[in-house]
Amino acid sequence: HRIAKSTEFRGKRMAVRAGMHIGPVVSGIIGKTGFAFDIWGDAVNVASRMESTGVPGATQVTADVYELLEDKTAFTKRGA
Repeated sequence: HRIAKSTEFRGKRMAVRAGMHIGPVVSGIIGKTGFAFDIWGDAVNVASRMESTGVPGATQVTADVYELLEDKTAFTKRGA
């Protein structure tokens, strides 16, 4: 988020939000003429929901991520 806060695009500061969850995923390459790498799974869907309900300039994490990282980084509580 530090890079986004210090970078301007067309005269405006960027406001990036992200979501994070942990769990198994499946990955693969899709396409016949143009190739793209993608990942699928419940963990991806939950992380996407975390991102879409997050606030700009922050990464919203699930309880699972918090429990894994609570002694390694600082978190700001949000919600109930």
